[in-house]
Amino acid sequence: MNIISHCFEEAKKHIDSISTDKVQQTAWAAAFKVCAKRASFSAPDGSIGHVRPISRHPILVPARSDVLVWGRTKPGVNDQDYQCLVEPVEVGDLFVARTLCTVKNGRVLLRVRNVNDSPTYIYRHQKLAKTFTIDSADIIPENDVTMTRVSVNAVRVSTGPVKPQPEQCVLPDLTNIDLPAEQKQRLHDLLYRHRAVFAQHDEDYGLTSTMQHEIPTGLAPPVRERYRQIPPKMYQEVKGLIQDALSRFPPGPAGDAMDEGDGVEIPSFRHVGAYVARAMCGTSKEVGQPSHPQPLPGISLYPERTETQWAVLQNDDVTLRKVVQYIQRQCKPNKQERRRELKSVLTILKHWDRLFLIDGVLHRKRWDPKEVDPVLQLLVPEGEQYNIFKLYHDRAGHWGPEKTMSLIQRRFYWPRLSESIVNWCAQCQNCVLRKTATTAAPLVTIKTSAPMELVSADFLSIGHPEDPFHNVLVMVDHFTKFAWATATKDQTALTTAKVIWSQVIQPFGVPKRIMSDQGPNFESQLVRELCELYGIQKDHTTPYHPAGNGSCERLNRTLLGLLGTLGEERRNWRDHLPEMMQVYNNTTHSSTGYSPHYLMFGRHGFLPQDRILGLTDTVACSSVDGWVKCHQRRLQYAFTKASQHRDSEMTRQKRHYDRKAQDSPLAPGDRVLLQDTRAKCRSKLADKWEPQPYIVVKQPNLELPVYVIRQESSNKEKVVHRNLLQLCPFLPTQAPALNTRLSNSPQNVPAEAPIQAWMGFCTDPVSTPALQNIPDPGGAAVASARDGDPEPRRSTRSTKGLPPRRLRDL
Repeated sequence: MNIISHCFEEAKKHIDSISTDKVQQTAWAAAFKVCAKRASFSAPDGSIGHVRPISRHPILVPARSDVLVWGRTKPGVNDQDYQCLVEPVEVGDLFVARTLCTVKNGRVLLRVRNVNDSPTYIYRHQKLAKTFTIDSADIIPENDVTMTRVSVNAVRVSTGPVKPQPEQCVLPDLTNIDLPAEQKQRLHDLLYRHRAVFAQHDEDYGLTSTMQHEIPTGLAPPVRERYRQIPPKMYQEVKGLIQDALSRFPPGPAGDAMDEGDGVEIPSFRHVGAYVARAMCGTSKEVGQPSHPQPLPGISLYPERTETQWAVLQNDDVTLRKVVQYIQRQCKPNKQERRRELKSVLTILKHWDRLFLIDGVLHRKRWDPKEVDPVLQLLVPEGEQYNIFKLYHDRAGHWGPEKTMSLIQRRFYWPRLSESIVNWCAQCQNCVLRKTATTAAPLVTIKTSAPMELVSADFLSIGHPEDPFHNVLVMVDHFTKFAWATATKDQTALTTAKVIWSQVIQPFGVPKRIMSDQGPNFESQLVRELCELYGIQKDHTTPYHPAGNGSCERLNRTLLGLLGTLGEERRNWRDHLPEMMQVYNNTTHSSTGYSPHYLMFGRHGFLPQDRILGLTDTVACSSVDGWVKCHQRRLQYAFTKASQHRDSEMTRQKRHYDRKAQDSPLAPGDRVLLQDTRAKCRSKLADKWEPQPYIVVKQPNLELPVYVIRQESSNKEKVVHRNLLQLCPFLPTQAPALNTRLSNSPQNVPAEAPIQAWMGFCTDPVSTPALQNIPDPGGAAVASARDGDPEPRRSTRSTKGLPPRRLRDL
C-alpha cells in the first residue's frame, strides 16, 4: 500500500492550513509537485498507456510461432525505470502474452504469438498491449514452495524465502604470513575484492577482455563442424566428468528474465504476486488435488467441442445458418427464394429428406451399405473444415485420400467433401516428401550412324576392395555394340586416361565422342586434356540417372552374369575377362541382329574353339581388290540391316517404356522438389524428397527432359533429369488451397500445430559455358546452359511490400 499517495490526497484538502512559514510552504510545495507528477503518471484505473512497436517497418510474424517485439510506451517519472503489468489488447489474430516486466527508457519487450496457419504483420502505431501500475510491495520475491498433504484429497501449499547459498571463494592462506593483524585484514580485503582472478578449481580458466586469443588460419576460413557422437568407450568417462561438475557446482535457481528487461509469461508463481495477492490471504491456501492430470490453460491444441459450441459455429456460418432456418420452419425455399439463394445453400438442401436438427445442431443421415443402421454426419462450417481434415489426416497417420475420406465421412459432411480431401492430401507436405512416387519422363533414344561415333565408358567394381584388381573399366561402341573391359587397380584419372588411350585410341582410332557419368576421374583435367589433344568431344550424363548411360549399364549386367558362371574359377575372374569379352563381341546382339565383331570388322571372328574343332574360314578372295569390294558390300549390307533392326528395337523399347511414363514438362519459374538420393543411406524412415523447394531456371534443350534448377534461397544451379523432379504442391506458407474461414478465437488452432510453436520456436525463391547436348535412353544428357536465364515469376502489382491503405497515413 502506497501511504504517501493517500497522505497526498488528504493533504490536498487542507493545503492552506499546513504551515504559515514561507520556508516550510516552499518545501511542502516542492513535495506536492513531486507527488502531483507521480499521481498524474497513471490514470485512476491504474493504466499508464498503450504499447506500440518501435520498428518503423512492418514486422513479420510467421505462422504458428512466437516472436519477441520491442515496444515503446510512456517513460517513467524523471526517466526512471519502473515495473508494470502488461495486459494485451485485441490485435486481430495475434495474441500478446501477459507479462510483468521493467520499462527502461520507455522500452518494453513483448512476446507476440500467431496461432493461424498463415503469416501476418505488425504495423507501426498498432496498439499491442496496455500497461498498468503496480506497487513494488505487491511483487513477491523468489520463494521456496513447500507442499504438505493435509488430507487424502487436499494439499497445503506454502511459500518461504529462499535461503541464499554461500559463495564459494578460495583465497590464499594468510596464516603463516608475518604481518600485523591490521595489515592481514587489509590484505584479506584486497584479495577478496579481486577474488575473481583466483581459480576456484582446475577447470576455472577465467575470462578477460584485455587479451584476445588468435588462431591464424591463412586463406582457409574456419568452418563449423557437425556434432559427433561420443564413442561407447568414453561413455563412463564423460558421465564421470558430468557428475563431478554437478557435485562441485550444484545447479542453483534460474535467473529472472526481468533482470534483462524481458517479460515473463503469466502464470508464474514468482512473478504474479500482484495478481494473487488480492485473492490469497496469508501464505497458504487449500488446494484440491485433482484425480487426473489437468491441461494447462491456453495450451490445448484443439479444445473439445460441445453441442452448444457446434450450434454457435454453425450459426456463424452463412450457409449453414440459412439451412437451419429452412429446417426450423419446415419448408423448402420457393422459386423466388431459390433464385437469390447461395449456391452452397441449394447444394445442401438437395439432401432435404436427410437433414434434421439434434439439440440445435444440424446433422445429415447417411446409409452405409456395410452397416444396418444409418450414420449421423455433422455438417461442418467452412471455417472448421480444414481443421477437421488436419485432425483425421495429420494426427491419424497421414493416410491417403480414400482412408482419410472414410474416417471423415463417417462423422462429418460438407459440400464437395471428396474433392477438398483429395486436394488437401495432395498438398500435405509430409505426404509429398515421404510417399509420392517418381513419375518417369518419356524415353529419349540415342541415334548413331557409324562405328566409333560414340563410345560410352563406366567403371564396374567386382570382388572385394582388398583385391589388387577389383575395378573394371567398361567401354561400349554405341553403333556396333563392340565392348572393351579392362581390369584396373584403381579408378584414378591417370588409370582412366591410360586405358582409353591403350585400348581404344591406339588400336581402333580416335572416337568422335566419349560419354560417361560425372565421376571425378572422367571429369578430371587429365581426361579433358586427352580429349582436347585428339579432338574428342567429352559428354557426361546427368547425376543420379544411370539410364543415361544405358549401354554400359546393360553391359555391366551381362558381364556379371558371364563371370558368375565360372564356378570355382570366380576368384580368377581377371584371367577369364579377355575370353569373356571375345565371346561377347562374337555373339549376336539383340539390338542390331549382328555380332559386334562383324559390324566393327566386316567379318566374323575366328574363335579358338573353331581352330580346335578344325573349322576354316569360308570367306576367300583371289585378290586384294576383290577382298575390298566384297568387304565393302558385306559391311554396307550389314550396316543397313543393323540400322533397320536397331530402329525397330528402339521403337519397341520406347513404346514399352512410355506405357508407365508421363510427359509433364516444366516451365521456368515453377517450384519443384528434388529427389533425395541419400535418403536410403541415412534411414529407412527418411523422406524421399528434399524439403527445400527449387526454382526451374530453364530447359537447355527442349527435346530432352533435362532442367537447370536452383534453390529459392541461393543462386547455386544444378542440372538434373526430369525423373528426379516433381512439382511442389504445397505453398511456402503451408496455407490450404481452399478458402477457409479462420475465426479470431484461439480455439481454431489446427490440431497438428507443433508444440514448438507454443514454446517460441518457428516451425513451420547464372549462366554456365555451353556444353554439347546428347540424347540418351533415359532422356538424360549433358544440358548446355545458355545466357539470358529467365527469372522466376514474381508479383508486379504496384502496392507490393506496402502496408494496407488504412495504415499508410498513421
